[in-house]
Amino acid sequence: MHFIRLTAAEDTKTDEGRIIPLSPELKATFAELRKTRALHEKHVFLREGRSVADFRRVFATACQVVGIEGFHFHDFRHAAITNMRWAGIDPLTIMQISGHKTMECFTRYNSFREPDLSAAADRRNTHLTLAHRADSKGSASEGEKAAVSA
Repeated sequence: MHFIRLTAAEDTKTDEGRIIPLSPELKATFAELRKTRALHEKHVFLREGRSVADFRRVFATACQVVGIEGFHFHDFRHAAITNMRWAGIDPLTIMQISGHKTMECFTRYNSFREPDLSAAADRRNTHLTLAHRADSKGSASEGEKAAVSA
């Protein structure tokens, strides 16, 4: 696994470093980008061989060109955090990756939709059904009790 390493003093607003795991696809993208930039250039994204001075403006222009409205670069952070949760990654690990210090801040970035609530209700109903079956058998085996309490 490869990581982006953020240093405390230079790269984060919390003054605490962290590491962010890279997917194989993103690693390959960065490897390709590296082939087309000067070795002394520390920036990843270039335009006509020069570092992008105002990334927000470039991103807004790109969105406009492809017809996307009301989307900001920071929205990717919300999507990444929600996708990690949907993938089953525990909140503390997500917070470590995203740099969130409090559950309150993490919750602000973690989006919920109706399918999330439906899935939670389905899991609850399955749990209650299994618990009811175990209780109605009277003497549930230790294995069944463990499965219900898990």
